[in-house]
Amino acid sequence: MGSLPKLPGYQISLPDMHKLMNKDKIVLRFTARMVPTDTHALSHADAGRSFVLSYFMMDDSILIFEPPVRNSGIGGGKFLERQRVYKPESEEIYTYQARAAAAAAWPGPAQPGRDLYVGGRLEVFNRAFELTGADEYSLTYMENNCHIFVMADADAVLQSLRVQAKGREEALRAALVAADSDGSGLLPDAALEAALSSAGLRFTRHQLIALRRRVDGERAGAVAAEEVLRLLGAEG
Repeated sequence: MGSLPKLPGYQISLPDMHKLMNKDKIVLRFTARMVPTDTHALSHADAGRSFVLSYFMMDDSILIFEPPVRNSGIGGGKFLERQRVYKPESEEIYTYQARAAAAAAWPGPAQPGRDLYVGGRLEVFNRAFELTGADEYSLTYMENNCHIFVMADADAVLQSLRVQAKGREEALRAALVAADSDGSGLLPDAALEAALSSAGLRFTRHQLIALRRRVDGERAGAVAAEEVLRLLGAEG
């Protein structure tokens, strides 16, 4: 049996060995963009850059690649070599695993401490990245393992939104009608997000994607406003 891969200065524990043996081929890929922080303003050039962030489940390492953009002066290449990334002023790394204490203290279905989800933010050497999307493989993997990727749990999202929608039914119906700008009755992600937020409902972008993918079985990229109202118990 070959030796297990080992990062410099990192001792492999039994849980880590389990991950190495069972997650060695699982790589989650997200699109990302730079966003400003309290200490780092975003230049005009940085605001237009896009990245692909790869997360390797076997060892919690992250690689960030910048695709080249033709005629832009952006040659692309590796922005971050594959490595574990520590949170600012912390001994914790970015990971899909939640700390038990944080999970137990969180009242809702979306527990803190789980960092890899669309809409999440990571700080890498004084630069902040917002995860703006994920590829089909990653979304499907997280949905199939929603017991650990809680943001991808469509059932939990529905339960949370139903509770929040109580007493807001009229506002929710009005917001969905207003978001249907072309009168088709179908709402893409951006319109659905705006409508639910306008009605006062709270959720992450990944939770919205999980909800839309559950309702949109044909992967058309949009959901019917009437179906959303039915699922949330807010029909007229």
